[in-house]
Amino acid sequence: MGNPYSNLQKDILKDESKLNLADAADLIAARMFPIIHGGWAGAVLFDQQAAYRLARQFRRLKVSREPILMSDGYFSQIRRKVYSKVPILTVGGPEANNFSRQLCLRHELLWYGTIAGIIERRRKPPIGYAWGPHINGTLKAVDDFESTHLNTFAKYL
Repeated sequence: MGNPYSNLQKDILKDESKLNLADAADLIAARMFPIIHGGWAGAVLFDQQAAYRLARQFRRLKVSREPILMSDGYFSQIRRKVYSKVPILTVGGPEANNFSRQLCLRHELLWYGTIAGIIERRRKPPIGYAWGPHINGTLKAVDDFESTHLNTFAKYL
């Protein structure tokens, strides 16, 4: 089956005992981009798997930043250090993912429905999103993101 860890993940694991939250945020800002999913059970079971699928696609494109999956809860802890510095992708709708909820409120995005797209931010890297009102809608949105927005988003990485 091969080694499930990337070289970057191996580097992190090697020094894990010395790594604190601020260091992790700096590392993410320097070398990675977050793919954020909700942290509740249904989101972890389904949205996280859809996020893994997108991460694999980005790795196939050999983008320079390593995709790293994280829950919306973890992202909220490091947000200040990475929000303005790196492209961000969020998977799962506003009911399951707090970061998606914040995007809806800030950018007047569709709360219900199946949507995928990229928010262009002035002088900041973009935010990609893919979600639906339920798991089938989110999986459809991830399909849409892959077919329509993946290559454009990858140019920012």
